[in-house]
Amino acid sequence: MSQITRSTPTEPAFFALIGREERWELIGGEPVMMAPTTQRHANIIANVLAALHVQLRGTG
Repeated sequence: MSQITRSTPTEPAFFALIGREERWELIGGEPVMMAPTTQRHANIIANVLAALHVQLRGTG
């Protein structure tokens, strides 16, 4: 029976992934490519940030 061995990437190897177009994150020490966002998702994020900005303006 063959066994799969996994190695944690070195810091330079992980940062080499970040330089690409894809988005990556570490989960349990393993690099995992994140799904791309959609335009709808970007619009939702923009609306949430705008609403937060209005609510937090002048509170700091």
